[in-house]
Amino acid sequence: GGSGSGGEGGENQNTVVQTRAPTMSPSMTPTLAPTGTGYRLTTGLAMMKEISPSIALPTNPEALKGAKTRSGSTPQMLAAEFILYDDAQKLSVRDPTFLERYALAVFYYANGGCSGDWITRTNWIDPVN
Repeated sequence: GGSGSGGEGGENQNTVVQTRAPTMSPSMTPTLAPTGTGYRLTTGLAMMKEISPSIALPTNPEALKGAKTRSGSTPQMLAAEFILYDDAQKLSVRDPTFLERYALAVFYYANGGCSGDWITRTNWIDPVN
């Protein structure tokens, strides 16, 4: 039987549940860690090795220093040295253009860019471009 409340046995179906207000996150702008220079060098080199598995790149980034002055350095070594040590942009390894920039530098060095043989020089591999 009906008491007119619409529920069985007169139960109240309009129960209000109190909730707490959401809390603030631990930090307003979380940072990605680690981001130090050592991390950039080792992770960057590992990423370069991963996309060029058949190319002999050193396992230690320090071994790249001076590649442009050593005979026998591959375009990949020259590009890796440029990106990791000489590039004024110092892109984060998390930047989507990090590996693109490396690939373009490989193309540049593979086509005689460092020898000055290019007919039109627009300085697109200079440290600031």
